[in-house]
Amino acid sequence: MGLEPASLGRDVVVIRDILVDGPEISYELQGGTNNIEAIRRNIAAYLEHSGAEPASPGGAEKRPSGRRYAIGRITIRGAQVTMTNPLLKGGGLTFRLPDVDLRDVGKRSGGVTAAEAASLVAGAILSKIAQSVLTNMDALRRGGVEGAIDALRGLVR
Repeated sequence: MGLEPASLGRDVVVIRDILVDGPEISYELQGGTNNIEAIRRNIAAYLEHSGAEPASPGGAEKRPSGRRYAIGRITIRGAQVTMTNPLLKGGGLTFRLPDVDLRDVGKRSGGVTAAEAASLVAGAILSKIAQSVLTNMDALRRGGVEGAIDALRGLVR
């Protein structure tokens, strides 16, 4: 993580970059939802309770009190995702997630709270997981678990 030390005393702390290298992410599907979406809902509930709405592009939004951040770049690289589902009967599929790269988080809006930044990161991770699964949907349909394993192996290169 790199930040501008002079900004620590200001209303908006400027962070140049945040790098998360090689995280292991558990993606648990159950009952039509997943654990990452549950985290996003909890963040949204927290933001609503604190008097703010989640960051929404283009609309006027309430601004929560507390420290705000302008983040030049958030990168998550080399992530391994283990996707579990009750239908897999205790098994899971592990695949490499395409890199997540968010830029200029909070720069145009006068900063974001840590919770807002976390919500954006969770959304980006969900998007990359969906992209990985959709890219290999045909193989998932054709071969069930066997096809899913083959399809997801193609992501780990």
